[in-house]
Amino acid sequence: MRITAAISILWLGSTLAGQDLASQAQQLEAKGDALGALQLLQRAARSSPKDPAALLSYAEYLDYYHDPESRPNYEKALALLDGPANQARRARVARRLVLLDLIDGDRDAAAKLDGIRTSGLDGRGAVGSISVG
Repeated sequence: MRITAAISILWLGSTLAGQDLASQAQQLEAKGDALGALQLLQRAARSSPKDPAALLSYAEYLDYYHDPESRPNYEKALALLDGPANQARRARVARRLVLLDLIDGDRDAAAKLDGIRTSGLDGRGAVGSISVG
């Protein structure tokens, strides 16, 4: 019981920290400091390479600006998002990686998208195994 509570608190703290990080970056960007926002997210991702929230915040920022470095950060985050509590986030990241493949002209990505749907990663079933990227 105590272990489950501790894990839940750590997961919640990581999620809230990721939201707070994204919020801080948005505030910096709103003030016209896009470089500061980028550096904040980059530092967080580099200093916490096992934190999927930090990696996702950084990947999403890079993705927004069409930076190809978003892909490896999405892939790292995807590898860290395990367990049923992260099923929806895992599905979202996997779909985004497939869409990035499609944008890059990778026709095989359409098959990956179909694999996501049939594996349950689309949120309608159990998380299946899928190779992305």
